[in-house]
Amino acid sequence: QPTVAPPMAVQPAEPNELSLTRADIVQVVSCHSVVSQSYKPVVEQLQRWIALVNSSLLPVTLGLLGACAYVIRTISDQIRGYRFTSVSGIRHTLRIFLGALVGTVIAYFNPVTAEIAIPPLALAFLGGYSVEPFFAFLDEMIDRLRSRSDAPAVPVDANAAAMPAPAGQVARLAPPRPPGQ
Repeated sequence: QPTVAPPMAVQPAEPNELSLTRADIVQVVSCHSVVSQSYKPVVEQLQRWIALVNSSLLPVTLGLLGACAYVIRTISDQIRGYRFTSVSGIRHTLRIFLGALVGTVIAYFNPVTAEIAIPPLALAFLGGYSVEPFFAFLDEMIDRLRSRSDAPAVPVDANAAAMPAPAGQVARLAPPRPPGQ
């Protein structure tokens, strides 16, 4: 009768030690490649949704959050100083809507704000918190544009001279004068 060798005792591997063969690694990598290719459209769709949320929804929400932080702080100060009135609620509600509007404006001008050291989402929060300075900045920009457009126009024709406009009317160019006059 043949003698059977006693079974070899398998020594357990150390808990931090991996004993994978090259074939095991190739199998895991090829399986991962197949799985990642099958989920690629899902991952791309999720990336588009995340980009949409980051570029439009988050700035509006953070502008709203900044306005809410300001309103809560203001209400606290008003209650402490006995200055909260029935009109205060309306002002605070408008302030919250204006904060969301500021967040929307900042989201719209995102490429412009990319050059600023403050991230656009933080800028949206700060804009919502400080609505008045933001709109004062916009008013100043509009005033600058108006002052450029109010500059005297260069005559189209060298013989044409601007006629003074009556009060409340826009100046018009005079008809050209015949040569020699």
